[in-house]
Amino acid sequence: MAGEPVLVSANAKSFRVYTNPSLPELSEIGSLVRFTANTKDKNVYVWDFNSGHHCDVSIGLKLDDSFNSLDFLKGHAERNDGGSYEMVGSDFLNSFVGKLAGKEKIFLKNLINQDWDWVDDYIKVTGWIDSFKEKLGFDLHSTQSR
Repeated sequence: MAGEPVLVSANAKSFRVYTNPSLPELSEIGSLVRFTANTKDKNVYVWDFNSGHHCDVSIGLKLDDSFNSLDFLKGHAERNDGGSYEMVGSDFLNSFVGKLAGKEKIFLKNLINQDWDWVDDYIKVTGWIDSFKEKLGFDLHSTQSR
């Protein structure tokens, strides 16, 4: 459910963070946005890409998203020609690409194999996540590697 945006302060400036924004609200934010999806409470937090980073929002909203939490998907999205928003990247997920062994590989597999389909109501993420899994050689239907 969309609500009033929350003002988050970071680096001596403030910016608005929207929770579960409607398409008109997303359009108001801008064509390139950052987002954090919280699978525990099914909230998607969205803000202008250039306003702040994920850590700024995590601190400002007091999210419990430690580095090893499987409950948060972080990325950025762009408005497409149809007006909806699609995930185009995740610096957080990409940070694991060079370290695909041991605990990091298990963590990454567990994180991206969760059901993130509900986020598509706000930002289309499943296409990007499926492409990311393929790029890494992860089976799209299980937690086993190919």
